[in-house]
Amino acid sequence: MLFQNRTSNLAERRILADQKAKAVRIAQDEKAKREAAAWRERNTPLPARLKKWLDSLPESVRYAGLTMEIARENLSGKFRGKAAAPQIGIALRQMGYVRVRIWRGESIGHISLWFPPDAPESVPRRPRGYAKSW
Repeated sequence: MLFQNRTSNLAERRILADQKAKAVRIAQDEKAKREAAAWRERNTPLPARLKKWLDSLPESVRYAGLTMEIARENLSGKFRGKAAAPQIGIALRQMGYVRVRIWRGESIGHISLWFPPDAPESVPRRPRGYAKSW
């Protein structure tokens, strides 16, 4: 009887150890897949990542105007951190987006919003008083 308890305990321990090892392998595989997907995402050209992100936004958000900070927060850089603002601006202009500076007052400054090319006519295209487009 004593021998039987030892063998059954040993068998249970082996089963538990195998299950734990299998769970560790599965977790490592999932982590490797996530890292590979993140690397593929980072290696995708910025205009393609930007277009994918903009297409995921509802029209109401796009038509309300996007700030550069929002775009930077949602796009990862190629090698580290966040995407660079100048490259995002270039990609937005290539896609037809228009930047509008909305002045709040002399001492407060302005906010720059990016509007899509298909935005309704009610969206400002350029500040009042400026004849040339920029």
